[in-house]
Amino acid sequence: MRNLRDHAIVVTFISLLVPALARASVSLAFVDQDGTNNGSVNVAPNGTFNVRLNLVTTNSTTDDHTGLDYYLTMLGSGSGLFSIQDRNIGASLYNDMVAEDPVVEALPSALLDPRNDNDLGAAIANSTSPTEGVGTYTAGTFLVAIFTIKVDPTTPLGTYSLQTTSDPGTGWVGRHDATPLPFPDNEFAQHANYTIVVPEPTGLAACGALCLVLGRRRSRA
Repeated sequence: MRNLRDHAIVVTFISLLVPALARASVSLAFVDQDGTNNGSVNVAPNGTFNVRLNLVTTNSTTDDHTGLDYYLTMLGSGSGLFSIQDRNIGASLYNDMVAEDPVVEALPSALLDPRNDNDLGAAIANSTSPTEGVGTYTAGTFLVAIFTIKVDPTTPLGTYSLQTTSDPGTGWVGRHDATPLPFPDNEFAQHANYTIVVPEPTGLAACGALCLVLGRRRSRA
């Protein structure tokens, strides 16, 4: 009897674990201009850069998504030095926004200190019908938004980390297996991360600075 009981416990544990594993197939990824997932960019103080955010699903039989909830955040010393200048969702399936662009892009709410103030998430046009726009149980890569990020003029030289984040228990919204309405919130398996490098001056900028120094020395002589 003990063996049967132990077997029943194992079966029960596996049945509880499988849905959790299946739900872990939806993630977010930043894509830079050369198509690299979670890559990096070099940008000067007071400059801007564009980065694409994708939702990626790898399980074509269980996870059907209708929307998502997330924020942008800067880790560590980057807090307060970067802000959302523009969010473009024109080509995204997720266009029923939680917060409209004028709200998202306005300071101080657009400031990543460490995260922006407003939920950047959105849903497909008919969130009760996953087959509209996204498709039933469709694995693949889906555009969420293209962001233009502004670098503060006072940003020191260094390396910074931009990430997405969601409140606990939230992330992507949708159907898991045959989950009936209302569709539940699910946490992402992995959030997006992106490296921002504010480098030393190079090329003409460095040459200009050097020439200025030399010019001052000669004038003193």
